[in-house]
Parts: sequence; C-alpha cells; structure tokens
Amino acid sequence: MIRLLAVVLTLTGWLLPTAAAAQTAASHADAHRAWVFFRDRAGAERVPATPEAEARRARRATSGDSLDYGVSMRYVQALEQRGFAVETTSRFLNAAVVTVTDDEARGLQTLPFVRGLRPVASGRTARLTHTFEAPEAAGPLATFVDPAPEAASLLADCGTSCTQLTTVNAVAALDRGYNGTGVTLGIIDTEFGSFAHTAFADLVASGRLKGYQNYTIGSQTDRHGQACASQMIGYAAGNLIGPGYGASLYAATTEYNDSETNREESDFVTALEWMEAQGVDAVSVSLGYTTFDTGQRSYTYADMNGDTGVTTRAADAAAERGMLVVAAAGNEGALAWHYIGTPADGDSVLAVGAVSSSKVKASFSSFGPTADGRTKPDVAAQGVSNRYASGATGYSSGSGTSYATPIVSGVVAMLLQANPNLRPMDVREILRETANQATAPDNSLGWGVIDADAAVTRALTFVANDPDARPADGPAVRVARSTFTGEMLLFVRGTGAARAVVYDVLGRPVADLFDGTLGAAEERLALPRLAPGVYVYRVADDTGAASGTVVVR
Repeated sequence: MIRLLAVVLTLTGWLLPTAAAAQTAASHADAHRAWVFFRDRAGAERVPATPEAEARRARRATSGDSLDYGVSMRYVQALEQRGFAVETTSRFLNAAVVTVTDDEARGLQTLPFVRGLRPVASGRTARLTHTFEAPEAAGPLATFVDPAPEAASLLADCGTSCTQLTTVNAVAALDRGYNGTGVTLGIIDTEFGSFAHTAFADLVASGRLKGYQNYTIGSQTDRHGQACASQMIGYAAGNLIGPGYGASLYAATTEYNDSETNREESDFVTALEWMEAQGVDAVSVSLGYTTFDTGQRSYTYADMNGDTGVTTRAADAAAERGMLVVAAAGNEGALAWHYIGTPADGDSVLAVGAVSSSKVKASFSSFGPTADGRTKPDVAAQGVSNRYASGATGYSSGSGTSYATPIVSGVVAMLLQANPNLRPMDVREILRETANQATAPDNSLGWGVIDADAAVTRALTFVANDPDARPADGPAVRVARSTFTGEMLLFVRGTGAARAVVYDVLGRPVADLFDGTLGAAEERLALPRLAPGVYVYRVADDTGAASGTVVVR
C-alpha cells in the first residue's frame, strides 16, 4: 500500500501548469485528491459562530484565535485561476482539497502562498463485528415521574444497560443529578436513523437535538451512529440510559459504510469545524483511520505520531478552541495493525480503550504507544456486550471500542455539568487521575477504567481553571432530580455554619433540609415528598445566602 506522506513535498523548479493543462492532466492515471496547505490567512474573514461557541471559547480556549478565521479567498481564487477545482476548505488546517497529478503537485509546491501538499487519505469505522445478540422488543418511553420511594428500582430504569453504567461507576453520579444537563455534545459517525428510535424521544421532544448534517453521498442502511449515540445520550425507561442523557446534541454523518473513499477524512474535518462553531463542548468519535481499501492511500504506524493525520490535527485544533474530542482507540489489538489509529493518536485527544464488565481488557482493543512514544489509550470503559438502540424500536448488544467511547463521552458531559470551566485537558486529567490504574498507566488501557462518580467529585473541586467555582457572597446551589428515585435534590457547597429551608409560594416553611456546617465537599439534600407546585429554597452560610425555585410535578 502507498504510505501517506508524513512531510510536505519539497521539490522545486517545476513550471506551473496552465489552466487547460491542469484540467487535462487531472484525467491522468496518477491524479489524486490532495490537501494544499497555505502559509498564512491573508485577508481571511472570521467564520460566523453562535453565542454558545463564543462563550465556550472565552471560557475554555487555550490558544488558536486564528482558527476562528477561514482560509484566504485570495489563495483559493489563485488555485481556481490555474484550473484547479477547490472541493472544500478547512479553517482548522488552513488548507484546501483539490485533485492533482504528481506533476501538478510539484508545480503547486512552488507557489509562494503554498506551505505544502499531502494526499488525502480515508479510513474505516472503528467497530467490531464479533457477537451481536438478536434485537429485543422496544420498551416504554422515558418519562419523569414521582414514584413512591419503595417502588423505585434501578433495574426498572436502565435495564441491561445498568451493567455498562456500573462498570464506570456512573449510576452513583446519575443519582446525584449529573446527567449532562446544560452541556452540548456532538457525535460524528454513520447514520442515526433520523433519531426516530424511542431512546431519543425525550431528546427530540425537549428540543435538545440541535442540529444534524449528512456529508455523505447516497443513502445507507448502516446505523452504527444510532447505536453509539444511544449509549451516550439515549433514555428509555426499563431499557437503556446513557450517562449524558440530559445533554443537548449535534450529529453528523461522515462515514459511508458501503465504500471507503478518499472523501471521508475531509468530511470529518468539515463536520468537526461545524460543531465547534455551533458551541459543542465535546465530540464523540467512534471512527478510526489506518489502512484502507486497494487503490486508497494508507497510513503506517509511523504516521501515528499525533501530527500526521488530518483528523488528528483537526481534533487537536478543536481542543485549542475549548472543544474536547473523545475518540475510539480502535479494534486492531488482535490484528496485524495492533495499534491505535487516527485521531486517537492526538496529544489533545481523549483516546478510549475497551474492557469487559469485569474490567478485563478486550482482546480487540488497540494498543499504544503512539509512534512518538506517548502512552495510549488514555482511559477505558466497557465495550463488550454493550446494550444499544437498534432498528426502529428494538435493542441489541455488541462490542467494540466504538461502544466504550460514547460511554466516556457521556461521562465527560457529567464533568462539564459539574464544572463548566473545565478545559479539555482538565477533563482528561481528571478522568485519568480517578481511573483504576492511575498510578501505573500502560499501553493496554492507559490510566485505566474511568470512575464517573469519583471524576465528578474531583471536577467539583478542580481549580486549575475554576477561580470562581463558588461565588464569594453565598453558597453554590444546584437543583436536580434523581435519575432512579425521582427525588428532587439540592446540591450545596458553602462555607461554615449553614441552614437550608424550603418554603411554599405563600412564604410558609415546608421543609428544613439542613442545619449544620458546609465545606468544599458538595452536600446532597433531598426534598421530602411534596404536593405538586412551585416552592422556594433559601440556603444561607457564613458568606451570604442563595435562593431559587423548585417545581414539583
């Protein structure tokens, strides 16, 4: 197979082709699609972004202001004037995709605004086709109710999916009210079945499905995207709960499963840039790019250095602007390739390996290190016999790092709900340091199986980028409903002697929730069973008071 160029072409001295020659040469046998990287962004305009994107950048970006600008249209026009049809451009890569012959590539390299060229590569979805159980019947729609405490049942809520939640200790965090509320997730994959499955009913009905783009050509029946999304953000009582089921979602189809063309990597980059501009906080990617079909341009392990793959470079750029990419390590652990793929090799990417429910490494889960010696994957989650939404209404089970990844992505949403100031590398650090082999990371499972509840607790007190974690003039109060008992909960952090009281709308006290001492650790206060209506809470500590409303239905 042909190795993807790891460095830009450096040949000089070739004459530029005329427009007619370029168009004719494009039909030659050696014509191929290539990224043309520009030296700067002369005259480039800022790409429109939503207020949510601007707020996320202000809160979490580390650098890369230039990444908010598109490519120079002067340079695009210069390529077009020479007869090259510009297929797409990338602001993250400051590049354009054109079709060229080898001779044309040498000629383009001589242009003063061209930094270099690289052939476009494409990849395969990171999935496993070993054991898939038969689809099951659909369960009831997700609904929030106020059940009597004795009727509450964890198994009645999450069904078989409790196993994959328990493996990463997400049940405890969900019961504390952390489900990704207020966070926006993204997912890039194959098709999602138009999100018509009952597992997405609440996501759609509540308006939290914010946008969807399909970058592929032609229809496909593959629903790998649906399977992954359901494990991350789905909710169907009695059948399936994703750890980030309270989050909002943007989705994109870039993978066309029926063929492996050169277009898929560029579509991936386009989708990632779109999501960043919409304000997405973290993106789940169960795709990997390594070796390809006959006639395609492939990577080698030496290219897994964090700087070669265009999807890797785009994912690292996204992290600079405050958007974390969570990527499957790959399913090549027992195959000849053996190692992780792109974009999992990125130094700012959270790469995910797979384990069984007993936390034993799955044989298929790809190994590290990266070609430049960094430990990978970063963390792991259950990726063996995971439950997911299948077909129009059913459920199935399957395996792969593809399925471990959305579990971790849902937990990332929990952390960002707990502490919205966390930057991408803060999230990675917290997940690593609370995982089950944090003191002895290796190239099988990295820092180990994540612990969602421990990570949430750590996020609440993480101050590297959280100088205002709690206002100075009163306690911090968060209201949530228990996932499994239906209780209304107040989560409170404060300083010193404190008291928490709930009042009805007439100002009459109906519940004394707390009378004691508050500290850095979050206090969980459960409201008693109250008649439906609107109530007011007031929490006072040594620094002041905080109040708000609670709606009981």
